[in-house]
Order: sequence, then structure tokens, then C-alpha cells
Amino acid sequence: MTVKSFIASGARSRHQAYSDESALIPAAPEYTAGDILSGSLYRVLVLGMHDKDIDLAKLKLLPSKFGLDEVPWTHILHSALKAPPKARSEQDDVMPVVPRLAAHGAVIGAPRNRWLPGKLAVAALRAEAAESDILDPLAAALSVGPEDDLAAIFLETEIKAVDGLVAGTSDVVTNPPPSFWRRSVSEPATPGERLARDIRALMRVKHVLPRYQWYVLLQSVLRLGVSCYQLWLCMLHEQLWSALCEIVDRNDEVPTASDIEQSWCSRHAGEFPLLELGENATAAVRAQISRYAVARVGINLVLNALEDCGEGVQWTRGIGTGENGQAPAEALEQLMRRVREHRDGIAAALEANGLRGGLERAAQALADRDADFVSAEEGATKNLREFLRHTMGQASRKRGDFEAFDQGFFTRPKNNFPGADQVVYPGSTTLVALAVCTALGGEDLPASMQDLSLHLREYGIYAPLGTLTGGHIGRDLEELGLTVDTPDAGGGRLLINPFARTAGGSIA
Repeated sequence: MTVKSFIASGARSRHQAYSDESALIPAAPEYTAGDILSGSLYRVLVLGMHDKDIDLAKLKLLPSKFGLDEVPWTHILHSALKAPPKARSEQDDVMPVVPRLAAHGAVIGAPRNRWLPGKLAVAALRAEAAESDILDPLAAALSVGPEDDLAAIFLETEIKAVDGLVAGTSDVVTNPPPSFWRRSVSEPATPGERLARDIRALMRVKHVLPRYQWYVLLQSVLRLGVSCYQLWLCMLHEQLWSALCEIVDRNDEVPTASDIEQSWCSRHAGEFPLLELGENATAAVRAQISRYAVARVGINLVLNALEDCGEGVQWTRGIGTGENGQAPAEALEQLMRRVREHRDGIAAALEANGLRGGLERAAQALADRDADFVSAEEGATKNLREFLRHTMGQASRKRGDFEAFDQGFFTRPKNNFPGADQVVYPGSTTLVALAVCTALGGEDLPASMQDLSLHLREYGIYAPLGTLTGGHIGRDLEELGLTVDTPDAGGGRLLINPFARTAGGSIA
């Protein structure tokens, strides 16, 4: 594609290098919910299935395969394990507490239209700079084993015995882009690194919890981590775009891979948080997506201008995804160096197509032609906005439906009006999960409210101590038994890990 064809196609079009094989775009997010995200991760890591393989119509027929036990199984599958209702679906679904349930439910929409949320989750989890890959131990933890409770073992083995389903064995996430943005452990952590560490912490408490309780804690952390990782990727787009403008319009130096790893990757935990506890999440997400949309247009414009000035590249993988083990930061540095080498040719290509005033102004002009795309009202940006709203937000609750009530959210409506803005306000399950992960992060040292605040900052959530210790969130932590007063703790309180010890001893 050239600049001319890009202009003709519109701001929503993409260069071939700007694909799902890019480390910057590991997936194209669309509407989903917490149980769908966790169910998709089961399918990717344990079952070898795609979300498109699931037929919800067969879920209704599943109890009949148990013969004389059809009535109790109907209650189990359609009441006891019924998922919270979806905003876009009237179909009943099931919470994937065990893998075999994810082979029959936890999806939404027509099969041909389904994306793969598990692929985005895998990309976020692989961001951890560690010697051992978290995916194999997580797959083992998600599988049902001897350490699971009798209910989980019963569900998995009984369904597997009658459903006649042969799960796939192939890797449904083909060639996932490398996401380890940093070669070595560094502080503060990125949202993906924080998520991987928290998942490792929850795997440590699995053996002391009933499967259902462990599942809901895992789902709440997964929802928070994957959503923040996606917002963080939007911020990286913005930083890359800013650097490209500096290079082309002002002939600035190219940021090094070290700059990207240390400065770009830490921006969310400094002066530019992704969200703020207690504040309007809807406005913050819209603003971030709007900046991402303009950056996306600009990055695609640069890629097409490179083609025009004779620097077309055979992109075997997407931008930010290097060959032979090259880290994303190194691949982005290489791209920016190529842009600097051809900045005069890029400027000439823009001028030849009527785009005057420099790269930054040219991209903004193209973006302004599609206001609905930039404002997240149409296209991929709208899908991204809905993904973030429904993954972080509390699932809708129908009047009189008490089978399942979502408490693993991180944002909730500020009032009861339809379409109300979302406020950053964690549910009780999320608070328990965060307290456990923060407490385990300190190993043998007690964790304070200051530690929880720093923990959230690594997700990109600004959490002032006053908001954590006072007001509704402080009271929620106290009522859940997750804090204890102490004059020596940061903020005057210590966090309590409710699963620190059992009759058998420590969880470590």
C-alpha cells in the first residue's frame, strides 16, 4: 500500500505490517466479559480449541446425556454454574470453573464472528521477563489434578465421560508475537509483568482453596491485568507516534531500545497513569483510545510513506516483532532508525500526496476525516472501548437472577441509569485477590496500604493512600477483614492475606 491508497482507503485501513502478528497489536479486542476471557484462556492453554469451535446450543442438550441424572445436571449447569448475564445476549451460559466447561460455553456471538480473547491474555502473560515461561505452569494449574477438590474433579471427569468431545491438541495461538518488552527484571513492572507475577502468586494458594473460589480470584486478576495491558499498548502507540514525529519533523535522535525499556515501559507508573482509583474510567478510557486512534493513523501513514520512498520491506511479522529472538523494544528502535534514514523521502511522499505541514499535521488531518473512529464510536476503536468497559466493568444483573453475581470487576456504573459512566471501584473479589497478591509479593514481610498503592501503580492505576484508607474502598477492605490497624504501617494499616496459613501450615 502507498500513501495515495492509504488516503483513499481511509483512517481505519492498515498496512500489512500493522497486523495481529505485531507485538503492538497481539489481538484486535472486541466485546467480551470476565468468564469469556477466562474460558478462552482455558481453550488456548489446555484444550487446544478456538472460541469459534464452541456451540452454545449443545450446552442446553448436555444434561440429557447423563440419563437418569438429567435433572440434577440441569440444575448444576443452568443454575448453580450459570454465568452472569451478558449485556448483548439472552442465551444462558456457564462459568468455566473447570476446563471441560470451557469446551461447551463461556462464549458470545455467532461462531464466525468470534475473536480469541485468550490470545491477548497470552500476550500479556508473556510480557514477564523471567527465566521460565509462565504458560506451562499456568496450564497445569488450570487443569484439574489430584490437588483439586472433589467437586472440581467430579465436574471434569463426569462431563468428559459423556460429552463425546475430542478437544484439540494443536496450538490455536499460532506464532504468538513475543511480548517480553524488557530483557531483564526492572522496576516498576509493566502491567503484563505485574499480571504474570500476580498469577504466580494465585497459583501458590490454589491448594488451600476450593476450585470455585480460586477460579473467581484468578478471573478478577486476569480481567484487570489484560485490560490494563491493552491500555498500556495504547500508550505505547502514542509514545511511538510521538517519537516518529520528532524524528521526521524535527530530525531528533532515535530513542534506543534501552530508552523504550526504561522510559516508555514505565510511563504508566509515573506521571501518566492509565486510570485513577475512584475517578471516571469512561472518560479516561475514551481519552486514551482517542490518542491511540491518531497514533495508529500516523504509524500507518509512516509505513506507507516508507513504501513510497522505496523502502518497502517484506514484513514476515508485524512491527515491533523482530526476527531471531529480537525483543520488541529492539525491533521498534530498528524501525525508527529506518524512518530517520528516509525522513526526506517520507516528507516528499507526503508532499506529493497533498499532505503539507509535516508528518504530525498530516496524520491529524487524516484522523479528523473520521471523527467517529477517533472518538471510539465506530470501527476497531469502538470494539476496543466495549472490550475495556465490559472486561473491567461489572456484568449486568437481571432482576430476580441470583444464580451468579459478578464481584470480580474493577469498574462499576456511577449510578443506576443505563449507559452511566464507569467509576474505578473494585469489587469485593478483586479486593481479596489484590490483597493476597500484594501480601505474597512481600514474602515474609507484612504488606502495608502503601504496598497496595504501589502494586496498583504497576497496573497503571493511581491509588492515593487517602482513597485506599478512607471512604468506600477503605471501608470495603475493612469489612472484608483485609486490613488491621497498626501505628507502624504505611497509611496506618497492614494488609491481611486471608489464605496465609491453614491447619497444614504455610502456603509457601
